[in-house]
Amino acid sequence: MHQTENLKKNCITIVLGYPSSGAEHVHAQLQKFGMMNPDNGSLHGMPAADVSTYLIKRHLCGFDFFDPILQIKPFPIWQSLAFDLLLANGDKQFWGWQDAQAIRMLDYWIEVDADFCFVMVYDSPENVLARKFHNKFINEEELKIFIDEWRNYNSALLNFFSRHPDRCMLLHSSTMVAHVENFVDLFNSRFNYSLEISHQYHADEENNIPHSTGIAENILHDSELDKLYNDLQSSADLPKIERKNLAPIADWNMHVELFLKSEKSVEIICGLQAKLAHHESVIESYIEEKNATLRKFTEQKEENNLLLVSLNRMQEELLKKHSGLSQSNKKNQALENKVKDHENDAKELKVKIEYFERELHLVGRYKSIDEVNKFLLLNLHQLQVEFQSIHSKYKILKMEVDSRKLAEAARAAQMVLKEENSSKKYGAADRVKKQLSYRIGNVLVENCTSLSGVIRLPNAMLKQIKEFKADKKAQVGIKLLPIDRYADAHEAVKIQQHLSYRLGKVLLENYKTPLGWVKIPLIFNREVKNFRSNRHAQKK
Repeated sequence: MHQTENLKKNCITIVLGYPSSGAEHVHAQLQKFGMMNPDNGSLHGMPAADVSTYLIKRHLCGFDFFDPILQIKPFPIWQSLAFDLLLANGDKQFWGWQDAQAIRMLDYWIEVDADFCFVMVYDSPENVLARKFHNKFINEEELKIFIDEWRNYNSALLNFFSRHPDRCMLLHSSTMVAHVENFVDLFNSRFNYSLEISHQYHADEENNIPHSTGIAENILHDSELDKLYNDLQSSADLPKIERKNLAPIADWNMHVELFLKSEKSVEIICGLQAKLAHHESVIESYIEEKNATLRKFTEQKEENNLLLVSLNRMQEELLKKHSGLSQSNKKNQALENKVKDHENDAKELKVKIEYFERELHLVGRYKSIDEVNKFLLLNLHQLQVEFQSIHSKYKILKMEVDSRKLAEAARAAQMVLKEENSSKKYGAADRVKKQLSYRIGNVLVENCTSLSGVIRLPNAMLKQIKEFKADKKAQVGIKLLPIDRYADAHEAVKIQQHLSYRLGKVLLENYKTPLGWVKIPLIFNREVKNFRSNRHAQKK
């Protein structure tokens, strides 16, 4: 027996079984033991039994059991429905409800809280058929549907029980009344709770079986049903014991033997569960570290690609500038050569003038003054025309050289200024990633894939908010350019299409009001669907 200090304070029980298997009878007996009905959720106002129905509708699943039953794994945002129910019933110690549709939501409920436990009820197919179609006609199609549904439901029941024996009880519907003390002892041992039978407790009559059960046995000829029922009987904590002339002492000894076996099985299963939980935590931490390393590697690779693109762009611009400067240098060299040629012509002209002056001096010795004057005027006029022509060409060339030098200087200054501006306009993607919306959304995406991540989610969000405030305080007085002025502004647009940025933006826009919190799960679901459809379209 467990010590009092090690018992759980709370026990939340979900009773489930295929319709007409007697689950409602077991639920009524548990209520006599003190199990309270749950109150509706405080925020959504949804009854406990309607949570499974609502989530099944959201995932477009039917409510029959004709096809094999699969577990529904809702998004973490739907955890608010369960948390709302827990908050509304936080003052109750022992409470629960009956829900046949919970068979599809067992993986969801078992991860919500460690206090959840499951009482699974089954009965033979002939008994269920006799109750379900009591005083009703039945045809071949209805019989086939019943067989498939009974098989699928109880297969899912047995599968979940084999995976979580420490959180479940599997019992035949008739054992609740026939072995009530065994049920209470096994309930307390399995779920570590202190359930007591009141002195005023009076057991109800055993779940009635119609007289048509014998006819149902003749109708049902299916070896798979017999095998599944035998598997349920062999795995059940409280199977149906067929009493055929058993002596009271032999009956008692059989009961004690079954109880001792169940106790030993519970101890073994608890040890295995503890080892499994330890291994799962180690594997989960390894996967988280691996994912973090992979994200860092991916981010570094993206940064390297951006740097490589920037370097290639700068290299192309430098090559263009170099080729432009080479052409300009060639043109300037040609103009300087022309200037030198005209300077040489001016020197030659000066030599000619000196020559004519000497000639004039010689002519003056032999000719009259009139002839000398005519000769001088003629030669001076020719010289003056040549000199003016050379001087005008020299001015034009010099102006052209000066204008080209000024244009090249302005172009060089403009290129330097452009290089300085371009070097300051990269990093738009990093600016968006530092925004609070992206940080909060990134925390949501990283922590929503597991229960441990959801538990760490509030602390992780608070940490990101503190880091954002610290970064903002450190940047006081620093003027940053608008993101659309960056050369890689298109990268910022891509980041704003990421799921992290979308979810964070939705949360920051709606968290201030109660209505906003109600809308957040719906908007999250819509954003995730849009993101997946866009990504699928891009892959095509």
